[in-house]
Amino acid sequence: MSSSSYNEAASLRRGQACISCRRRKMRCDGAKPICNQCLRRGRPEDCEYTDGHGPTLTETLENNITQLQRRIYELENRSHGNSRDSVLLNQPYSSRSNIPAGAAASSEPPTSLIQPIVDKFLEHGDAFGFFLSPSNFRASVVLPYAIGHHWRPSESLLTTVYFLGCLFSDDPIWNSRSQGYLSSALQYVSIGKLVEGRYHITAAMSIGVGSGLNKIRSPEMLLMHGNGDGTFPQAGSAVDVGERVIGWWVTVSFNQCWAAAFEVNSYNDAIITGSETPWPLTLEYYAQGHLSHVQPSLTVASYLNGTIQDVTNSSSYLELFAKASLLWKQAHLVKEAAATGSNIGPSFEITRNRINELLVILANSGNPNGRNLLPWCIAHAALISLNGMRSPTATSVHSLRSSSLAILEEIRKIVPQRVKHLSPIITMIWALANRTLLNVLRTTSGGESRNLIASIRIGVSAMEQFRSSWSSLTS
Repeated sequence: MSSSSYNEAASLRRGQACISCRRRKMRCDGAKPICNQCLRRGRPEDCEYTDGHGPTLTETLENNITQLQRRIYELENRSHGNSRDSVLLNQPYSSRSNIPAGAAASSEPPTSLIQPIVDKFLEHGDAFGFFLSPSNFRASVVLPYAIGHHWRPSESLLTTVYFLGCLFSDDPIWNSRSQGYLSSALQYVSIGKLVEGRYHITAAMSIGVGSGLNKIRSPEMLLMHGNGDGTFPQAGSAVDVGERVIGWWVTVSFNQCWAAAFEVNSYNDAIITGSETPWPLTLEYYAQGHLSHVQPSLTVASYLNGTIQDVTNSSSYLELFAKASLLWKQAHLVKEAAATGSNIGPSFEITRNRINELLVILANSGNPNGRNLLPWCIAHAALISLNGMRSPTATSVHSLRSSSLAILEEIRKIVPQRVKHLSPIITMIWALANRTLLNVLRTTSGGESRNLIASIRIGVSAMEQFRSSWSSLTS
């Protein structure tokens, strides 16, 4: 910092530094709209100033997170039978709603385009966390009522589906419509709005816990009587049960990936570990009238602590995604414990064994049409977190190198004609693999260095083919 910048920063009156510099205890020069400290960190979006007349956007969001976490605690510790504290949720296709009929707040595509756009979205929707029955959702979308009507999906869900459906299309007319349906929630991963992203993920987890989705011990009982405390009505079919089970695990998976990727605190770890909801099956399996297999009462705890060996090759993609995500976050927790000087020996070994078991299952199940790409990459990201916590040794460096190359190799093998749109989580893991290889390069030389550089270039080239898919998100 130059002497003039130093004197300017030193002369700032108390409270005039930006929020980010105050929290990091860094010297701020007070430059607006973005101070030099935030520019140097490459985080211009974190630079906010308060005018003293009210909270900033960041402070408001963090206050909302705190309130949500307090409410979650209340819900988790409420007295049994006290319906006053229950969070009542309607079925997604139920007519029970307080939204007035015909309360349209935004335009829709022409009627003739709605179903094709929805079908295009459904081809790739599961990569973005969509878990509702495609047939039921499609039927509710095309009902002849205005957006906002209680027999149709919510406006926010519809506009997001329309946006992604137009984005996924090769039709330039549809593409031109995508900006009109762009939802700000889809930008958080792409442009790094971490606080906003954390807020929405925490809100989704709060709804899940408050409605008892983490306590679906018996799918058969849910089908007959609901969840027992009035939060959910009796399920009308096995598909209804499946949507609730899958909804919980998709939300948990995205929450765990977010926390592990950005190394931040996730939703209450004790609540997730205490989940009693069985692992998810496929919607096709539920549609045949089947329900989830009988499993230990504490699904997550039994899995993470190694109580039961995981050797089955019949797991659904959703189950593999959930397990990989939990292991990535668990590796992050082990890494945090190591940083405090705690004895991580048993936790390290159990987590590593679980990750390797999962990789064997994924290898044996194959990767039809890139279906298992996401859990495969997440499992290797977990190994990177686990092996990156210790002082570099020949063994740990080899493991870091192997996992990073495995991620880039799987991305390289993607056939764009079959997998046109990647999950945003893949982009985070791809960046992690490249950063790891760059760090490994510092300990290598000669031919090995050239090979690593070549691998990084191949990984960059592989991701280039998907850049057009995200142009609307990053612009």
